[in-house]
Amino acid sequence: MIPRPGDGPQGPLVATCRLAYDGRYPHVHAFASMLKFRVVSILVMALLAAGCGDIERGKKDMALESTLSGYRSALRWGYYETAWSYLHPDLRDGSLEVDWAGRVRVVGYDVVQSPVMIDEATVSQVVQINYVDEDVQRMHGLVDRQVWRYAPDEHRWWLYSGLPAFE
Repeated sequence: MIPRPGDGPQGPLVATCRLAYDGRYPHVHAFASMLKFRVVSILVMALLAAGCGDIERGKKDMALESTLSGYRSALRWGYYETAWSYLHPDLRDGSLEVDWAGRVRVVGYDVVQSPVMIDEATVSQVVQINYVDEDVQRMHGLVDRQVWRYAPDEHRWWLYSGLPAFE
């Protein structure tokens, strides 16, 4: 049976849709196409925004990994001025002046607790540092609880817990 005008549901919306489907109102098709385009555009923008967040998080994670590695290497190889430069500028007093800088040799730096996110911009890490006091040729060990904070404007991590307490 072929539907005829007047058969089935009635009303302006049904008639408009039927006529639009028949091609008599091309602007309705344009409206439907525009609506589809908007929906697809919104979905694409949402996915891009989510992707950008992941990219930023990835950059921040890479910066943390690089910072922790650089700090470990600086301590391990005796570059204490370089290790000191990882301290947040507000925590520095001019230049590195500590009594242990010339007599301490770090012989081990082991991560006991991997970096743990405390909040969106703060990380905690626990390391075991073994070192030799060159003056008395004695080995010591200490546990260093590090607190690192991210500075988004500088795109870098700063050490807030201070340098290890070598005795």
